[in-house]
Amino acid sequence: MRKGEKSVAERVCYRATDQIQQRTIEQRARDPVFRAEFDRLQLARKVKGLREKKKMSQVELAALAGTKQPNIARLESGKVVPRLDFLEKVARALGGHLDVRIVEGKRNA
Repeated sequence: MRKGEKSVAERVCYRATDQIQQRTIEQRARDPVFRAEFDRLQLARKVKGLREKKKMSQVELAALAGTKQPNIARLESGKVVPRLDFLEKVARALGGHLDVRIVEGKRNA
């Protein structure tokens, strides 16, 4: 295998990921219940994805955000509606910032 080439396993994994993403898009488009749940969990997926990208554990993120690991776990599970001040601390601990907007008009389906 040459430098920069992907292994067979990596190519299969990328292909499977693409297929899952495509199925998710299709399911979201035709099923309003799925769409609502998928959208509700968007914040949870974002926090977990950023944490994993930075190779942090929930314990490490909690320490940087000034909270405890179970609070991070609940946030990542999507089972709670977090307070804005808590989200701001988590965003800063992940090296980002919180951006809350009110957008006029109808929400796209």
